[in-house]
Amino acid sequence: MSETDLREVVTKITNLAKRLPERVLSVEKEYAQLATELSELKERLESLGKSPDSETDLDDGFVPLASDEVIKILAEDKRVAFAFSHSPIIESADFIQKLVDFVGSYSSNESIRDWVEGADCQVSRNHINGWEVGKVRLSLEFCPGKKSDRT
Repeated sequence: MSETDLREVVTKITNLAKRLPERVLSVEKEYAQLATELSELKERLESLGKSPDSETDLDDGFVPLASDEVIKILAEDKRVAFAFSHSPIIESADFIQKLVDFVGSYSSNESIRDWVEGADCQVSRNHINGWEVGKVRLSLEFCPGKKSDRT
C-alpha cells in the first residue's frame, strides 16, 4: 500500500471516529424513545385487562371485555335470540344491563346455564380488526376463537 493510500485510509478512519460519538448518542436517543413507547404500550395492554406476556389472563381462555368493546350475539337458542332480537350488536356495558333483564325474566336453570357456560357471539375488540368469533359468559369475558374464524 502506498503512502498516499495509507494517509487516505487514516483520514477516513479519523473522520469516522469523530462522527462515532454523535452516532452513538443518536442510537441511544432512539433506544430510549423505543423503551418509553414500549412501556406505554404495556400500560395500555394492562389497562385493557390483558397481560403483555400472554394472549389470555385465565386458564380457560376467557378474558375480560372493556365496557366499550362491541358484542354481536350469534344466538341459535331461541331464548337467547329473543333477548337480543331488537339489538344483536351491543356495547359491553349495555350488554350487562340487557343480560340482567334477560336472566331476571326467566326462572329456568337452563337459560341461566347458557350464560354461565358461554353463549356464541362475535366481538369487535379495540385492538383487533374485524369480528372475532367466540363465546360470552355471565362474567362478561371473551374466549377468542381460531384466527381463521375472524370475519
